Formats: sequence, structure tokens, C-alpha cells
Amino acid sequence: MSDLANSSPTIGLFKGAHNFLLNNPTIVANYTNQNETNAIQLLVNFSLPGAEFDSSERDPPPRCPPGAHLDIIQDLQLWVHNLLRETSLRWVSGLAGVGKTAIMQTFSELEAASEESILGATLFFSTANKRNDLQRVFVTIAYQLVIKYLPYRKYVVKMILHDPKVVQKSMAEQFKRFILKPVVVEKLFEGLHETILIILDGLDKCKGDRRQQEIASLIRQMTTQHPTSPLIWLIASCPEPHIKTVFTQVGATREPPVSLKLDQTPSDVECDSHDKLQTNREANLPSISPSVDHHKPSVPPPVTLTTPPSLIDFPSTSKAQERRHPTDTVVDIPSEHHRGRGSRVISTKGLEKNEKEVGAELIGRLLHDNRRPRPLSDDDIDSDVSSESSDDRAPITNSQLNQGTSSTRATLPTTKPPLMESNFTSTLVGSALGRQIQSGVEIIQDKTVDTTERLANLRAKMEGAGVHYYLLPSGDAHGTEYVAASDKRLEFITGFTGVKGDAIITRDSTYLVTTPQHWARAEAGTNKNWAIIQVGIGRDDSRNSGHKDWIEFLLTLLSKGQQIGLDARFISHENAAFLNSKLIGLDCKFHFPSQNLVDLVWKNKPERPRGLVYVHTIEYTGRDASFKLRKLREWIKAQPPAHMQRTEDLPHSKCTSESWTLNLRGVDMPFNPFFHAYLFIGLDKAILFLQSVKVNEVVANYLEKMNVERRNYADLWSFLRKREWGEGKLLIPPSTSYAISLMLTHFRYALAPNRVEYMMALKNDTELEGLRKAYIRDGAAFVQFIAWLEKKLGSRFDISEWEAACKLIKFREKQKGFVGLACETVSASGPSAVIPRYTPMKHSARMIDRETPYINASGGAYKVGSCSTTRTLHFGKPTPDQREAYTRILQSHIAIDNAVFPDGTSGHQLDTLAKTALWKDGLSYSLGTGYESGSFSTARDWGRGSNSSAPLEAGQLFTNEIGFYLTGKWGIQIESTLVVKSILMKHDYNGNGLLGFERLTCVPIQTRMVKEAMLTNGEKSWFKAHNQKCLDILSPHLEHDKVALKWLRREAGRAIGVGWPWG
Repeated sequence: MSDLANSSPTIGLFKGAHNFLLNNPTIVANYTNQNETNAIQLLVNFSLPGAEFDSSERDPPPRCPPGAHLDIIQDLQLWVHNLLRETSLRWVSGLAGVGKTAIMQTFSELEAASEESILGATLFFSTANKRNDLQRVFVTIAYQLVIKYLPYRKYVVKMILHDPKVVQKSMAEQFKRFILKPVVVEKLFEGLHETILIILDGLDKCKGDRRQQEIASLIRQMTTQHPTSPLIWLIASCPEPHIKTVFTQVGATREPPVSLKLDQTPSDVECDSHDKLQTNREANLPSISPSVDHHKPSVPPPVTLTTPPSLIDFPSTSKAQERRHPTDTVVDIPSEHHRGRGSRVISTKGLEKNEKEVGAELIGRLLHDNRRPRPLSDDDIDSDVSSESSDDRAPITNSQLNQGTSSTRATLPTTKPPLMESNFTSTLVGSALGRQIQSGVEIIQDKTVDTTERLANLRAKMEGAGVHYYLLPSGDAHGTEYVAASDKRLEFITGFTGVKGDAIITRDSTYLVTTPQHWARAEAGTNKNWAIIQVGIGRDDSRNSGHKDWIEFLLTLLSKGQQIGLDARFISHENAAFLNSKLIGLDCKFHFPSQNLVDLVWKNKPERPRGLVYVHTIEYTGRDASFKLRKLREWIKAQPPAHMQRTEDLPHSKCTSESWTLNLRGVDMPFNPFFHAYLFIGLDKAILFLQSVKVNEVVANYLEKMNVERRNYADLWSFLRKREWGEGKLLIPPSTSYAISLMLTHFRYALAPNRVEYMMALKNDTELEGLRKAYIRDGAAFVQFIAWLEKKLGSRFDISEWEAACKLIKFREKQKGFVGLACETVSASGPSAVIPRYTPMKHSARMIDRETPYINASGGAYKVGSCSTTRTLHFGKPTPDQREAYTRILQSHIAIDNAVFPDGTSGHQLDTLAKTALWKDGLSYSLGTGYESGSFSTARDWGRGSNSSAPLEAGQLFTNEIGFYLTGKWGIQIESTLVVKSILMKHDYNGNGLLGFERLTCVPIQTRMVKEAMLTNGEKSWFKAHNQKCLDILSPHLEHDKVALKWLRREAGRAIGVGWPWG
């Protein structure tokens, strides 16, 4: 290592940086393996010396001029840490001398110092120091990643030992082997970070225009073709034409890039950007510009739509020098994966002496803005609500700060301020700002899909297959509610993004059949090609077709002798058998094409998920998989004589069954921790059919120890066709994929209840204890969210439904064991709350108003359990109707919570108890009162809920969700999750035992909407005890958040019907 140090004495690393130590001047690496050391030494030798942001060659670092640089840094910080970002590549562009390198340096230092740093590598090019050889770029990046990430280190060391000359290969080959293959193909960074940031500064300083363009093209191509890659790129350079061409090109399917233009103050005025930004953070203020001359007016940026990228104004050098306002530009580079986002240029222009009329107009608008509600800033979304602040402290706006004025509460409007379109540009919540504010029930999605060409192609395939109708049910081959991208066939052909819908395509008509819960989303997502048919019981019968389900509607369309095509994997045996019995009477029949017809016309269809399966250990499950397999086999043997011919059991194809039975979890689909597989359970063997790429050595050994055979996912069909299980029949539940029963033929199967679902419903002690912990963590996050939301709205911020949903995710992310969301978030204000399962869209979300209730129905998924909670809040003065409806809902909620009932009672029987209080005022609701829920599984199972006649049993979860929805106006809902338990009473006359509930949800119920006079003394006592219990349980978990703790104490101690201080 001494030769290395002597040959490259200015490596430029601080003490301890990158896991190296400088020692007289020998570099000592903390590695013991000689081959690994030699491989890393080779990387060091071929890296650009002193390229890192913390290199001693760059000490002292450059300093920032004042002005827009801080705004750019804050914007970049939000982009980097926003998991919902819409681009993986950003380009900071500006003329020489305007401070691009200072921005990159300051940003690198801030990111490296952050506890949540995702900084992977930095590379600062320099012509003066001859740090400009592009041939060494990817080796330099690889060296920094090797030091930080062990899986990548092992991969690179192995590659170098196999081919040491890889460090001398072409740029394209190095990019492929050091970046593309390990990141995209090998997925070496999965599980380490959601995002890894690479920073390149001074690309234009490198040798050769062609080389500069080549490296820009390689990176752009990667972010376009692999938009979900964990790598994101931040690149700075002068706007040279050959670089600009790459970073601003717009393809046929791309939106123009978003350009952020900010004029700077003269570059000879310097300030320490790092210290100033840190001061702003400590002040806990919204995102603000740095201090300016208070005697001069500050001008807010006008918002204009950009022309195509070729026409974006990049000032020439002479023009910039003449005006002394050099321009920095940050450009978002879009990918094919991210669409539908409008492009806009945000420009802050300095006031020229001959622009008095324009300046007066802008100053007038600035003063007017002080009296309008404020849009939510990035700091408000991302910052922790963890410090105490006075309720009487008035918020400070950017414009007030720039003018040197102060605000008092008297300047705030006393009536509802008008909703305003914001010029805020945060990539986190920008999609909810600058949107169309909706006033009706219907929501407008980001963009409807034109399905004309897709339908034409599909009909051509239908004609070739000889079918008159083609059916496309929702879900996938495993009956999953939330499906992977590769299974979104319904969305592809219709544009509908909901989870419950069925498409019927004829030679000349198309129908999307859905339920009331998803009607609004169906209307929003589909174009004129589709007729929306609402079936089932709904809140608005005027839209209902009168048909029970899509099968009943289909039967009204059929004529004699027609063929109905479908993929048999996507319909259950139960539904297919019923439909087939009806088709026979119409002289119609099924036809099953050899391939899914939608797949044949789906260009660029996403690949099937390849994420690893992992073991959900016994500390969470309470039962090992061997125990579950043994119990299932005992059940098979105990089946009645009617099934004596059977020898084996195939539970069914649902992902919940495989995951629960084998104590395995996966990442194949959103919201649910499952994986695509089929599980065959025999009396003496078990076979798991899944993609081999999903199984690592740990899982392989785990399955082998349980004597569970692994076979390829597609091998199931040959296994069934060849009857490899032996003689006799298989037991299948009605929910099994129809393709399985078709392959078996009716001689080879017998229908039986779904035993796995029954066993899964009854939680053991370990699962219940885990769920209690999960609901405490989720409750703490929910309380933080409510406290934050009330505080912001009380301070007259404008907050959209989308922004509120984003903030709640932020609070949940900080909870121990958080994995993700357990379901789509319902964040609904006003008429949005009437739409069942409404989820706010980015560009159409409403502002949360102060006249109508706001519903938030959501839940976090934790390793110890999945949660589902709904609370309704009001941020102004509720009307008498709203208070009465809310109180009736609360009374119904209390009735279920307090219910005591004999063993054998079903959820359907409890439904009457839930609605009794509502009926007293002529109110009701048509949806179910309660549903089953899983452990670390689904937040909602469609098993023994309020619509089922199956008896409730101890250990089963049951959601207590009561609501009322006034069409076109507002909605109210309260939901808590309960667990059925045995209880002891003074008497038990029939001797069968009595059951009741234990409440798991731990979130206070807002007091201000309750009408105390309507409550009985017992209901008042329950209500006060409920909120006090939340305080007792959650207080230890909120000690770090004084604002949330103060809100919780106030809510628990508040008199019924009294509101918070800003009402």
C-alpha cells in the first residue's frame, strides 16, 4: 500500500472518510483479504485523484453567492429524499462563474452530514488540476461505492480478479459492468437503500465534446429505460449545446423537462451558504429565500408554461455579463415511466430601472399575497413536528420576511379564504399544487388513457381466436386485490386504476363493470370508448344498473351461439362454474385462447416481479410452518366419507395461503407482503411452485429442512396434467383458479372449505401481541399527523388531500418495523369523502376545507402486524347536521365496541346492532360494517365480516367501521380494529360461552363534532375513557414530539363538543 500512497500522494481523503485512514502518508485499508485489497488498490490507481467532495485538494471549498442558490439546494434536497420523485436525473445548468460548483459542494456536505444520507459517490471535475479524464469516471464512482456497500464490493472485487483490464475498457463497457449490470440486473443495492445518489460536477470540463455527450447519453438512457433503479443522478455543467441536446431532448412519449430559472445577485457578493441554510433550518420556518436588502421589494416568481426545450432561454455570456445576473438552471430529466406532469418554467427576474410599471404591479401582488392563505412548503411536509411552539405565534411568509414586516393574527382572514393556485414547485407535493380544484363529487385523474388503438388490436386478436366476447376480470392469477405492474391488464386496456372492475369487450362495444366504491375512479380513468356499468348495492342508486354483479350483466348481452373468451387463470372456479351453467342454457360456451389476448397486444409489458422471498420468523408468527403443515394434513385425513377417494390437498392459488402456511413473505405486489406462487400440500410431501430467482440460499435451506420441494412457477401445469400427485382426487376450495380445475377435470377434484383461510383468521397469542404493538406505533404516527394537520390549518395554510396523505406516510416511516402502507390511503375532504375508497390524485386533489369533515382511512404495515384505522376530523365549526350524524355514528361505533354476544353469532347479525342508532334519525349506509384483517398480511380480508353468516370466533379480527355519506356534500366514518375474545359474565344460562371485543386501534376520536346532549351517560363515560386510554398508552411514545403530546393531552381532557383553539 505504500507504493500506492507514494504514486498518488494526494488522494485527498479526510481522516476516516470512506473507511480509510491517512497515516504518514501510508493509506491503511480496513480489509484483511489480500485479493480484495489488491482489487481495491487497482480501483484507486485508476480513479481520478481528489475527485470526492471531501478531498483535501478542494479545501477550502468554494463559497456560494447569495440569492437563489439556497432555493436550488432546498429544492434538490426535497427531490433526493422524495420516494415519489418523478425523475431520476437532474441537470444543474448555468454559465461559468455563477456558482454551480458551490451549489454541488454545499449540497454534498449537507447530504453527507445527514443521518439519512443516501450519498453514494461524488466527482468534481477540474481542468486546472487535470481531473478531467472521462475514461476514469466510472472507475472513480465504483471505488466510492465499493467502500460503502458490501454486496457491491464483493461483486466488483470478483469482476476485477476475473478481468483486471476492466478498468481500461471503453466508457460504455465500464458503465455496463460497473453500473448497469450490478444495479439493474444483479439488483445488488436492494434492501440497502431506496435511493443512492451520484453527483457529477463540471461535466463540460472534461476532455472532448464527444466524450462529454457520450457519458451524458449513457446516464440519460439508464434513467429512461430503468426508471425504478435505485440510482439517481445529479449533474452540473455549463449549457454546452452537445450536453444540452442530451438532457433536454423530448421523445414522442416524453413531456418537456421542467426548468427552474433563478436570477442571481452579482457574484462578487459572497456568503456562506451552508451556515445560512443551517440557520434557516434551526428557525423551523417554511422554505425561505436568504436575507436581502429590506429596503428593496422582493419580487415573487411569475409562472409560465415552457415552450419546447429547444426554445428555453439560456442567455449568452455577453448578455449575462451586461446584466450582471448570471442564470442557474435546474432541469428535471423525465423518463418514459413518468408522464402526465405539466412542464413549467419558474422565473425570478431582477427589477431593471426602466421597469417601474412592472415592478409596481408585482409589489402590489406581493402585498396582496400577505392576506391570502399560504401554500404548504417543502419544510412543512418534510420537517418533523418535534418541537414545542406557541399557539399564538403567527406564521411568517416568505414575502413578509423579504420585506422586513411582521404578521399578526389580526391580519388573518376570519372567513374561509378562497382556494388558490400555488406557484410552489416541490417535487414531493408539487403535483397537488397548481392543480385544478374540484368542487363536485367526481374527481379528475391526471390523464385519461386513449385506448382506441389498444382496443383495435385486441379486437383483431379476438377475431383471429373466433370469440365474440372477451372477458377481463380484475385481479391476477392468485386472486390478489392489489396487483403487480405486470398484471395490470385491466388498467392497460381500460385506463381504470381501481382494484375492483371487470371488462367486457365485444366486436363493437366495451363495458367496464365496477362497484359503487370504484365508480368515480372508473369515470375518471377511462375515455369515451368505455361505458361504465355500476353493479351491486351502492350509496347512489341512480347510477346503479340494477344488476348484482358483472356476470348478471353479461348474461343480458349474450345471443345464442356466441363464444366467450377469457384467460381461465383469472376467474375463480366458483364464478366460472356458475357462469358456465348459464351459458349452456343460452347455447353459448367458453373459449380459452392459448395465450392471454391482452398480453399479445401489450407492448413494453413490465417484467414479472423478481424480488426475493424472505422468512417471516417465528417471533412474529408464533407458529412454525411445520406445525401448520401438520395441522393441514390432519384436517385432510379427517374429511368425511364423501372425500374418501382423495389422497392429497391443493389449498388454492391465493398468495395469502402460501405466505401464511410457509411463514414466507415477498415483495411482488403493492400494499401486501406476498409473492406469486402455487402451493401443493400432500399427505407426505409439499411442493412450492415459484420463480427460482426469488429464492436465496437462506430460503432454500429453510424449505429443505421442512421437506418442501421447490419447482419452477410454470411447472404447476405439467404437474397437474401428468397427475404427478398419484391417484385419487385433490381437494380445492371454490376460490381456486378455474384453470386448475379445468386441468384436473371434474373426475380429479372435490370442493372443500378453505381450511387455510380459516386457520389464518384465528390469531395466536404471538400474532395478537404483535398487532397490539403495531397499532400503538401506528396510533402514535396518526396522532402526530392530526396534531400537525390541525396546527397547519389553524395557521391558515392551504393543504391538499394529497399533501396530507404524504405527511402521514412521513410520520409512519419513522416508526419501528415500518415496512410500507397496508392499503391505499383515503384522504378525503368535502364531497370527495362521499366517494367510497377515494384516493386523491396528484393533480386533482382538493384542498382540505374548514366547512366539511375530513376523512383519513389508512394504515401502516409493520413486521409485527398490519393496521387499518379511520378517523373523521373537522377544522372549523361543524353544522348541526354534521354533528348529529357524527354523534349517531359514534353511538353505533360504541354499540359494536361494547357488544356482548353468545358463541355462534355471525358478523351479519351484529350489522343490525351497528345501524340501530343511525336508524333513529333515518340514516344508514349500504356498505359492510366490518371485515376480517390479517396479521402481517392484508389490512382487509373478505372473510367472516358483517356480510358473512359464519360465526365469529375468539382470536378473529373484526373492523368496526360505521359511516354516513351525504351525496355530493360530505361523509363521516369512524373505524377501529377489534379482536374477538371470550369474556366472563355473571351468568351464562345456555352454557355456550359469551364473546366480546378487545379494541386494538389507539387513536383518539375528535371531540368537537360530538353533540353531548344526544349521548347517554354510559356513552359519555365510554367516550372519555376511550380518549384517556389513548393518552395513557401513547404518551411514552410521543415524548420526542411535544406538539403531538400537547394535542393528545388536550384532546383527552377536553369537554365533549369543544373544539381546538383555532376554530
